[in-house]
Order: sequence, then C-alpha cells, then structure tokens
Amino acid sequence: MDRYDQAWNNKDTLQVNELLGPDYIYFNSEGGLSTRMESLQFLGDTSFAILNARRSEVETRISGNVAVVSSHWKGELVWKGDSIHDNQRCGQVYMKRDGKIQLISEHCIAIKELKR
Repeated sequence: MDRYDQAWNNKDTLQVNELLGPDYIYFNSEGGLSTRMESLQFLGDTSFAILNARRSEVETRISGNVAVVSSHWKGELVWKGDSIHDNQRCGQVYMKRDGKIQLISEHCIAIKELKR
C-alpha cells in the first residue's frame, strides 16, 4: 500500500501500472466505476494534481492469498482547476498471484461530518 500511495502521489503511472492487477476496478465515492485503463489515464492527466495526501487508521485482514485493507484517506487535489478536499474511508483488496502482490479492487466512500 505504501508503494501504491507513493506512486500515486508522484503521478508515477509506470509504477501504478505494475501494482494494479489486470482486472483492477475502482468504485469511487460518487457511485461510479473506473477500469484499470481509465484509472491510469486519470492519473496521467495533466489537469489532475495531488497537493497533499495522507492515509491513517490502516487495518489489514489477510485470508490466504488475499488481503483486505481499510484506511482513512485525506487529500487535497486539483482537477481541471477545481480544488477538491477529500476525506474518505477506503477499502482495498490485494491478491498475491504468481509471487506478485497486486491491487485488484479499491473503493472509497466520502466521510461526511455530522452537523450538530
């Protein structure tokens, strides 16, 4: 996960390409889906910039050759000139296949602040 985060934060599409499984799917916080190719294209888009990103509250559960990772992800981003302030709970599924660990699924859900 650290390698994946570092590659994303550096917009290193070659490294991310190596870390994603062939059938990777991303479920975004707005209910949409992105394929592996779409995710790589988004990362490489010059309209997208990561200003700051950090992950905390990491919990990992392993079953056989599959690991499910839960985390709290916060990021300050720019997309097509608009500022985005993400605060999300993310779930990632990693699989060890042929001695290689790959991310095969990821989903992030916006954490809404409670108004009192």
